[in-house]
Amino acid sequence: MTKILIIGGGAAGVMCAAGLRAKDATTEIILVEPKNYFELVLFAFRTPFDEDDRDTALEPLRPWAVKHNIRLIHSIVTKLTPTSADLADGQTIEFDLCMVATGAGSQWTACGRGPTAPASMEERKAQLKLEGDRLVNAESVLIVGGGLIGCELAGEIAYTQKKRLGKTNKITLVQSRPHLCAETDDSVGDWIQRKLEAKGVKVIVNDKVIESDDGKFVTKNSGVELDASEVVHTTGLRPVNSFMDAKFLNDKGWIEVDDYFRVKGAGGTVFAIGDCCALLYSSFAQIQGNLDTIVANMDATMSKVKSGATADASLEADADLQAKLKKHEVAPSGYFVALGKDDGVFNIGWFTTQWIFPWFKNTKMIGMIMGMTAPKCEVLRDAHVKAVRSSDEGVLGVVMV
Repeated sequence: MTKILIIGGGAAGVMCAAGLRAKDATTEIILVEPKNYFELVLFAFRTPFDEDDRDTALEPLRPWAVKHNIRLIHSIVTKLTPTSADLADGQTIEFDLCMVATGAGSQWTACGRGPTAPASMEERKAQLKLEGDRLVNAESVLIVGGGLIGCELAGEIAYTQKKRLGKTNKITLVQSRPHLCAETDDSVGDWIQRKLEAKGVKVIVNDKVIESDDGKFVTKNSGVELDASEVVHTTGLRPVNSFMDAKFLNDKGWIEVDDYFRVKGAGGTVFAIGDCCALLYSSFAQIQGNLDTIVANMDATMSKVKSGATADASLEADADLQAKLKKHEVAPSGYFVALGKDDGVFNIGWFTTQWIFPWFKNTKMIGMIMGMTAPKCEVLRDAHVKAVRSSDEGVLGVVMV
């Protein structure tokens, strides 16, 4: 029997596994994931503060795996070759095709990224609640990093403090770039800054935070001492791929893939998608826009494998296979920046608004995305609102973000 190994049970891994199963009912599909749950880390800025959102954003993986006839192994890959993977529990899994979808880790543990998150769903929920209570009840919070995560976290803390405590305590957000949310242009960043400041958040841009010898936090350029009874670092995602040979990584540590999501130099049998690889930015939207492409490419490659091809340079350069593969496409990336449950900014290209789309993220999106075990779901793809009714049991619903 042919075998596909998928490493990582986040959005990319789960979505592609379901897509591959729909294409091929007989190939064995194995998903290796240390946690027993799926978490929508997209909402990690909110789940520490709201029990209902925690319950919605986390779902057990086992029922989904059973419905899709996917073998689920709770472990971590320690070494990967073009034909096999060694696991931390001592197993070695040989495969015909592999997809790496391990994502990237964050310095802020509550972000839920990487293999260090709690293994059980109940432990994870407890960790999130503890983190939320810590930040809401803090006399002062310093957030280092003014990207999407930092801005949304600052807005959520301010909103929750106002709701629970009747006031906003000291919250400081420091961004090393000239404006917040560097993924957008300066006018959008300035708009986000004004909204945060209106909520009582102190915003400092074009500066960095350093810790002095006496344990105090100060800005590097201006030397201003910052109030910081609690500190959260939201800077710098790091790829989770320590099990990969260095020859498959670029100089910054990200997995190098070609235009078809194949890991360069791996013989054409190892694919990668999402935050672990170097091909696309804003990966949640890009996974969504390229899901059909990577599934079709893996399916076409599997057909070659079933006809006798093996992992080597000849498979990677096979002209007949090459003609069947689809190149990736850069999907439009829309940025929903929620600033508490009552405010936010949406930007895509030249269009920016504080209406409708922020409201959608604050009230509807989390529930629509989490369609993992539902018999029917609505799938929002690319930049279009296109409802797709699933006739299959247990399809994961996703939305552009």
